[in-house]
Amino acid sequence: MVDKALFSSDSGEWETFLKKVNITNGCWNWAGAKDRDGYGVYTYKGKAKRAHRISWYLMHGEIPAGLCVCHHCDNRGCVNPSHLFVATNQENTADRNRKNRQAIGDRMKRAKLNPQKVKELRALHATGKYGIRYLAHQYGICFATAREATCRTGWKHVE
Repeated sequence: MVDKALFSSDSGEWETFLKKVNITNGCWNWAGAKDRDGYGVYTYKGKAKRAHRISWYLMHGEIPAGLCVCHHCDNRGCVNPSHLFVATNQENTADRNRKNRQAIGDRMKRAKLNPQKVKELRALHATGKYGIRYLAHQYGICFATAREATCRTGWKHVE
């Protein structure tokens, strides 16, 4: 079990919190309710909060204003305090991008294209026989998406 003396908060709250955690040698996975983004949800002092933020709070105290609680492990369900760090939103975004975890291309939830379709669009447009508006209609995408794919202002990661 975890040494309660390590934690700055009320040990009773920590004990209650840990009842919803599967503790391993690595990530401590949240076993309770999760939000639509996959983050654990814990009710603390009558308010639903993200569990990793509560874990940070119970371990370290107040989260400085304007800072995010981020994961070194990139596991949204992890509440292991040693896997968490605070950062500005800009630092959090830079960390995400450095790890190539941003939603681009077909990793976006509502993407209608994939790398193969983008290559097809570009090849068809390059023949000069098909305009962007025609291709957009054929692929069931809006004109702007077709233009971004064919002109390489979008889908830049596809060669």
